[in-house]
Amino acid sequence: GDFATGDILNGGTGTDNLVAVFATATADEAIRPVMTGIETVDIDVTDGSTTATTTTLNLDQSSDVTSIRIGNNAFNAASDTVAVTNVGTAASLTVYDTAGDATANANNYTMTYSDVTGTSDTATVNVEMSSADGALGTITIANVETVTANASGGYDATYGLTADAATTMTVNAAADATATDATG
Repeated sequence: GDFATGDILNGGTGTDNLVAVFATATADEAIRPVMTGIETVDIDVTDGSTTATTTTLNLDQSSDVTSIRIGNNAFNAASDTVAVTNVGTAASLTVYDTAGDATANANNYTMTYSDVTGTSDTATVNVEMSSADGALGTITIANVETVTANASGGYDATYGLTADAATTMTVNAAADATATDATG
């Protein structure tokens, strides 16, 4: 079944990767699982609506997550938003597009961290385009002073990167045939 609020998952010892699917409906939705011992959450959000919606992955009841991976899909008729909230800054965000869907819709992604304090918070966002050049919407990293964005996968990615509290931003683009990885 779909990844849903109330799912209780325990990865135990070792390094664990949860691969899950969540299908959107016609309104904004939230997923609030209870997870322990799962280090990587790889979520594939599929679109069940022709209107723009926001899907929120709230990890306030989950521990041990160090990596969030979100698959960019071709959405029906409107750009959608995937928000991840209440995760520690040790967790990186990766938006990946293995099917070349980034040219269909410019979907947006937001990370809001639970442990941002002071003036020295750091976060990493990765963009992987492994099938075709494409454009994502805006990737937002909230309340973090030092943001690193890494582009990889062999194809160009164009996206907006918003970091409201950033005092330092580093963009690393992997070389490809045309080397035009860019942020807006």
